[in-house]
Order: sequence, then C-alpha cells, then structure tokens
Amino acid sequence: MNYQKLYNNIITNAQSKNRKKSKLEYFENHHILPRCLGGSNDKSNLVLLTFKEHYIAHHLLVKNSNNIIHKSKLAMAFNILMNTSKDKLNECDNFITIKVWKFNLQFIRHLESSKLKISAANKDKIISYQHKNILSVIKSGKLNPCNKGEYITPFGHFYGSTEAEYVSGINSKTISNWCINNNKIISNRNITQSYYLKSLSPSPLGKTFKEIGFSFIDLQGVNNKYDNRQPKQPYTMSTESRLKMSKAHKGKIVSKESRERMSKSHIGDKNWQVSGYYQTPFGKFSSSTEASNKCDNIIHSRTIVNFCNHNNNKIITRRSITRSKYLQSLTSSPLGKTYNDIGFSFIKTKNNPIKRKTNSLYITPWGTFNSTKSAVNYSKGLINSPTSISSWCKKNNNKIITIRSFQQSPFLKSLPVSPIGKTFKQVGFYFASV
Repeated sequence: MNYQKLYNNIITNAQSKNRKKSKLEYFENHHILPRCLGGSNDKSNLVLLTFKEHYIAHHLLVKNSNNIIHKSKLAMAFNILMNTSKDKLNECDNFITIKVWKFNLQFIRHLESSKLKISAANKDKIISYQHKNILSVIKSGKLNPCNKGEYITPFGHFYGSTEAEYVSGINSKTISNWCINNNKIISNRNITQSYYLKSLSPSPLGKTFKEIGFSFIDLQGVNNKYDNRQPKQPYTMSTESRLKMSKAHKGKIVSKESRERMSKSHIGDKNWQVSGYYQTPFGKFSSSTEASNKCDNIIHSRTIVNFCNHNNNKIITRRSITRSKYLQSLTSSPLGKTYNDIGFSFIKTKNNPIKRKTNSLYITPWGTFNSTKSAVNYSKGLINSPTSISSWCKKNNNKIITIRSFQQSPFLKSLPVSPIGKTFKQVGFYFASV
C-alpha cells in the first residue's frame, strides 16, 4: 500500500478547504514535515486537521518510514498525540483498535542520547533504607498488582490480570485496579478514559466497580495452580563458563582503589566466612554447608548465610516464599515476618578464629619463595606471569614439556640442555606446604 500517497491526499484535502479555528468546529495544528524530522513552525508547514485526520496522518507517517531512528521518533510523537487527546478518542471508536496501539508501541525506542541522559540522572542515586521498606510494602499483599489471586470480571474468572487483558482488551493494570479497588465510585473521568465503560448501557456513572462485575479473591494460603510452581534451583556454573571467565580475567590488572574496595567489602560482618555459628530452626551449625546437608539440601548453603547473617532482619515477601521450598513447607505462613522471627540468626565467636591456609613454598631452579610474585621478581625477567610458576609447580608439575611450551617460554629456551620430553618436576619446579 502507498502510505505516502494516502498521507498527501489528507494534507491536500485539508489545505483546499481553507479551514479556520472556531468554537463551532474543532481542528488541530499538524506539521506536514514533522518537527522531529527537522520541520519548522512556518505557516507553509502547518495545516488544520480534525482529530480523526490528525490520528490517521500520524499513523501513516509511522508506517511509511523505513529509517529505524525516524520511525522511533514518529512513533513517540504519535503516542504523545494519543495521550494528550484522550477526551477526543470517542470520535475514533470505530477505527482505533488494540492492534494499532500495539503496532505503534513496538517502534518506540529510546535513542542512545536519551539513554545516556537517563543513565546520568540515575547514576549514584542513593535509595534510603526507609524508601526500600516503603517499596517492599507497596509491592506486597493486596497492593501488589501481580497479586496471587483470582480476578473476577464480566468476561470471566482469571488467575492473572494479563490473562484477562488478552480476552477483554482492557489494560492489565486497569483490570487489577478495578478488581482490587472495587469499592471505588465510577466518575466521569473514568468513563471518558475507558472505551469499555463508554460502551456500557445504561451508564455506570455513580456505581462502584463491584456493582458492574469486578472483584478480587485473595488466594494466599489456598491451593491453586501457583502453589505447584517449583522454586528456582541454585545456579551452578559449567566448566565451559569457568574456562571462559578464566581466559577473560587472565592478565587483568586490578588497580589499588579496586583492591582497597574489595578489602573493605570483606571486613567483619560483611565477610560471609566470618567465624561463628549458624542458628537455624533445625539446629546449630559451625558452617552453612553442614546446615544445608542437615536439612537434605532443601536450603542451599549460600541461602542459609543470607537468612542467618545478611538478610536476618529482612521482611519475608511473597516472592521469597514462592522461591523457597523450606518457606513453603512451614505450617503457618511466614509472610510479613523477618528471618530472625522464624529462627534464623548468626552467633559470632571471638575466640574461634578462622583456620588459615598453611604457608606455601614454591621451589624453582633459582630459589624457594613464599609467593609466585616474588618468584617472578627473581627470575631476571625470563618469566613474567605468576600463573606460569603456579601451574608449573602445582597443577602441571608432572606435565611433559612440548615444543610449543619450549618456544613460548624464554626461561626454557635459556636452559643449557633442552628440556623437551622432560616434566617440569625434572627441570626443578616443586610445591610444598609448611
């Protein structure tokens, strides 16, 4: 279809009528070449259109554009038109459909410059602990639009507002508000903003949403299809992913500032390996792994650390319950309580320090050292990587030296006798712990 030709016909038709704004007829100014594409506010670039013509013109502009950036700008302009002229949408009931709305929304994308502005505005934004608690309360219980329950509407019963949207065509958030706040009286504003309320006869003005068939049944604690959902299993990294990460971080230089930050983040209570006991409803344990094994791995060891130490005073939400088999198995619902209330805590022990690793000795042909870095410093520049010394002394100690290893290492080349065919142990690399 030739969208440009249709667009030109609307513009020429409007220009030929020599329209003027008056109280008797409603017209809107339209830029023939849109401002988002470089159009000006000159009279030659302006034309008076009815709201219906204005809507169709913007819809044709979006469809006609092939440039992704231009399409995104035109879709944004079309969306602004729809939001600023809600009182005029009753003129377009016959041709405005959900398909048209969704077609337009799929092209609305933030430009890179807009993304940078949003990122700069939200950078270093500190959310207080009180504000976090307020958000947590808003998103729990009946105030949560994704509440676990049954939405009763004139179109049927649904276990989600999104499911109801597909059947009725009404926005999911709107259905959620009407069902949960069903004692609210319907006003003129509600009717003008909703196609569904306009279509009702007689007019629902003055009635409540409950009276026209919208209500909500809270199914917390009642068995339904959502109770059978399996919580997410703890993520275990594959060997391939570990190798990729190892290659990505190999030779990476960490600045002093980063090291200081990492050091501070692992001091005291912030260190998950801090000495102490994990007090749980099923016993007292010296390690989280021991506690996890005791409860048949229903709770992951890392989760026990969070329950006892990090998130001890955190309020248990519905999301936490759906993700945890242990919280689901409790007889009384822990919703709204803290992990401390249901028996999780951490007891520090000052006289029980963490067992440190024994001293490591790296034995090389040029000396014995406590660390790989000091071994590198005394290698006279023949070995630059501490990981090479670590692998030669520990992991690859019994590995046979190949021609490739020989060519890649200045140290192996410097030896008077060729080490090809020998092991690194035979050359003089050992590891010992004291």
